[in-house]
Amino acid sequence: NSGDEKGAMSILNSLSVVERKINDNNGYDFVVEEVSKVLKENLDSGLYSIKTNVNVGSFVFDIAVYKDNKYLFGLEVSGINYYSNPSEVSNDIYKHYYLMNRGWSIYKLWISDWLMDKEKEIQKINDFIKTLDS
Repeated sequence: NSGDEKGAMSILNSLSVVERKINDNNGYDFVVEEVSKVLKENLDSGLYSIKTNVNVGSFVFDIAVYKDNKYLFGLEVSGINYYSNPSEVSNDIYKHYYLMNRGWSIYKLWISDWLMDKEKEIQKINDFIKTLDS
């Protein structure tokens, strides 16, 4: 069926774009920049503010979201190489434990999920914000 072939080709082309972006050395920075831009566009700017590369102790958050000038949550972007580096995973576990014990809420965003279905990920982030905001 030619419709099935077109659909399959569309999916393969989309995956090819995702793969190129993920493998690009700037793929991580690209996603952090894009996520922060989308959050700024979608959150009430009078109520929320976004900061990138926020230092907390010896750790750095990719994106921090503030409400009424008070910290609401930190968003971390993790790439395709996350699980290939055991020390990164170990450090990440410690960082989450450290920050959560100091009142930080953390949202982890996977680059591959963002590139495959940005709208779905935006909805998931909005749902996460609603749980914190209630």
